[in-house]
Amino acid sequence: MIKNSWKIFIDDLKNIRTNIVTVIVLSGLIFLPSLYAWFNISASWDPYSQTDQLPVGIVNEDQGVHIRGEDIVVGDEVVAALQENTALNWQFIDANTAMAQLNKGDLFAVIVIPENFSEHLGSVLEKQPEKATIEYYVNEKINAIAPKITEKGASVIVDNITKQFITTINGIVFNFFHEIGLELEAELPDIERLEQYVFTLEEQLPNIELILVGSLGDIERADELLIKLQSEIPTVENAVSQGIGSIDRVTKLLNDIEKNLDTIIGKIETGTEKATKNFKQLTDSFATIKDNKADFTDGISHIKDLQDEMIAAGSTIENIITVLEDLLERPEIDALPDEQKDSLQSLVDELTTIKDILLAGEKQIGEMIAQTETYDKEIDQMFSTIESATKTMTKELEQLLETFTQSIAPTVQSEIKKTRTTLQNAHTVLTNVQSNLPGVKGMLQRTQEHLEEGKHLLEDVLAEYPFVYEKTVQLADQIRDLQADLNIYEIIEILKNEPNTDKGFLAEPVLLTENKVFPIKNYGTGMTPFYTLLSLWVGGILLISILATNVLEPEKFAPKEIYFGKLYLFLLIGCLQTLIVTLGDIFLLKVQIANPFLFVLFGLLCSVVFMTLIYTFASLFGNVGKALAIIMLVLQIAGSGGTYPVALLPKFFQAISPFLPFTYAVGLMREAVGGIVWSNVFLYSGVLIGIGLFAIIIGAFLKRIVNELANKFMGESEDSGIFQ
Repeated sequence: MIKNSWKIFIDDLKNIRTNIVTVIVLSGLIFLPSLYAWFNISASWDPYSQTDQLPVGIVNEDQGVHIRGEDIVVGDEVVAALQENTALNWQFIDANTAMAQLNKGDLFAVIVIPENFSEHLGSVLEKQPEKATIEYYVNEKINAIAPKITEKGASVIVDNITKQFITTINGIVFNFFHEIGLELEAELPDIERLEQYVFTLEEQLPNIELILVGSLGDIERADELLIKLQSEIPTVENAVSQGIGSIDRVTKLLNDIEKNLDTIIGKIETGTEKATKNFKQLTDSFATIKDNKADFTDGISHIKDLQDEMIAAGSTIENIITVLEDLLERPEIDALPDEQKDSLQSLVDELTTIKDILLAGEKQIGEMIAQTETYDKEIDQMFSTIESATKTMTKELEQLLETFTQSIAPTVQSEIKKTRTTLQNAHTVLTNVQSNLPGVKGMLQRTQEHLEEGKHLLEDVLAEYPFVYEKTVQLADQIRDLQADLNIYEIIEILKNEPNTDKGFLAEPVLLTENKVFPIKNYGTGMTPFYTLLSLWVGGILLISILATNVLEPEKFAPKEIYFGKLYLFLLIGCLQTLIVTLGDIFLLKVQIANPFLFVLFGLLCSVVFMTLIYTFASLFGNVGKALAIIMLVLQIAGSGGTYPVALLPKFFQAISPFLPFTYAVGLMREAVGGIVWSNVFLYSGVLIGIGLFAIIIGAFLKRIVNELANKFMGESEDSGIFQ
């Protein structure tokens, strides 16, 4: 087997030597991966050394602040410092221009120092200091890395401002302490008196609390009374307002009743007189009819006239009834005495009876006219009945008119006048009450406000009492401790220390000392292992895309012989690719590598493993194997930790990372670049060798079986006319 495999390899070398085109193509395949690695390493060599070419806008809108007799404009100091700083390409422009250029992509970021920046920084000396802010705007769609660089620049600005601010404030504070020390020395007698005051206050505080609690209770009781009085004010206001409104409505209603009463009286008088007149005319007509009964035709005519007059009289009486019924339904009539209301109702009932008689008479007259010739005798009887009814109705109407005009109408008018006078008096009283209510309400409100102020003041004092008591006791204890352990003169001497001695200490009390265990010169050096290995895998994919993995006459050789015979050529070219890439990294790019020899040696090991794995894919699965090699490349770029730590990757890539050859290859190459840790070397190289051996075993023993299945599969796919 070894002999035949070696023969396949030798024949390939001879074919390469005798074919100039093959030599040129293979030369390109050998050198092309190195170009891929070198270009990427050079491009990422030291990008952070050229951050001065990243344009970042600086907008200074700080208006400054006046503190302790000095005008301070921190924004101007920041701008002056940045003008001497070359970390980034600072562009000092106005806000509108900056935001327009940021949106267009001419600026990567904009840093805005607001107009109240110095004012907020200066508020540290006030009771309620406000933090100063710097606005940072970044256009992240331009580039993935640039925003991180500009953000670092913004952070550096904030750190520098913070350090300078702390140093300045410390200077002010220590100067203040120094002045206090001098003042304490001059005021030592007053301090001793203050100590005595503290001890006296500590002794009297319990009595003060009792007085405060008692005063608060008195205020709360007075406040409850005022709240109750105030709660009644809206009810009184509403009642007064409703009372005035009701009086106004009733007064208007009485006026309307009085006005309508005159109209009703007139209508009743007119209707009664007209009805009486009609009844008299009716009586006269009956007399004439009786006297001239011989002239029957004229009598019939008079009867018809009588019928018309009865209809008119009935209509008039019906109108009077309607007016009286409307009057009885008005709510004002409820104020009349019961006997007067009964009189009105009786009048309505009598008029209704008269109306019914007239209607019956009118009906009888109609029937009489229709049956004149047949019922001549009955006419006399009807005339007698009508004459009697007419006289009765005339008498009733006269009595009705007399009762209404002499009794009902005067009584109603008198009661309306009395009620109007009473309502006017009530209206005057309620108006006076309403005009005085705002004054009462305002007086109660002012009184309650004063009580509330006093209550809140006492509550605040009582709320602070535990704190005051605690602090007073603590202060008294501290004074006693100081008197026992520390002389006041020593405190004064400490405060009198030179203020400039330690003001810078608090600005930066801790210094960070960086110790690089495995120093890497620049970013390009750190990325060299990844890009070198990536180029080797890409070189392997190029080889399986162009070189054949089978022989021209496969029937002459066993599958194992073909597998190993072609593998030798791939490994040879892969090693040549590796030597060019690694030696170029060292001598052409001048990459700082801790152990160059191991760098080349580890590269050769990784190349052998990669090429064996890629070749096995292609040898066993054909085009499908080539696709698998590309998929492996994509997964390893993201999941090997070559660019980002595996811990920062998504869960999927963290899960597959231990199974990717790149993971161990990158770790092995980094050992040579940064410094050797032999336990890591043994682990990484052992895993890679195991992967390579596994690929060889699979390729050697399964090539025949897998090829048969793959050929059958590809044959069926070629029949579709889509694949080749």
